[in-house]
Amino acid sequence: MMEQFIESVYHEPFALAKNNCFHKSIKLVRKARELGKNANLVICWSIEYGKILRGLPPVVLPHAYAEIDGEKVDVAYDPDTERILCSNNERITALPIKLPAVRNA
Repeated sequence: MMEQFIESVYHEPFALAKNNCFHKSIKLVRKARELGKNANLVICWSIEYGKILRGLPPVVLPHAYAEIDGEKVDVAYDPDTERILCSNNERITALPIKLPAVRNA
């Protein structure tokens, strides 16, 4: 069930303001926790080399991904965006900070 949900979020179109890495990762963490999995949101810096303009220096951006049962799950870019920018698995991440789970009191 979780794998299907991850796949569906991965295929959602990337949108900088409405469906970026933070939005998608939060969806994954919430769903994983609903299913009783150990899940955390991890924020970090992302170093990306674009596919189209290979000669330019890398871009450094804030980034987020989910960690589910100890495994990194990064679905920030959908397949079409990966073809233009960089693949999710090619992104270099630096200074990760795992955010603790927040529970309702």
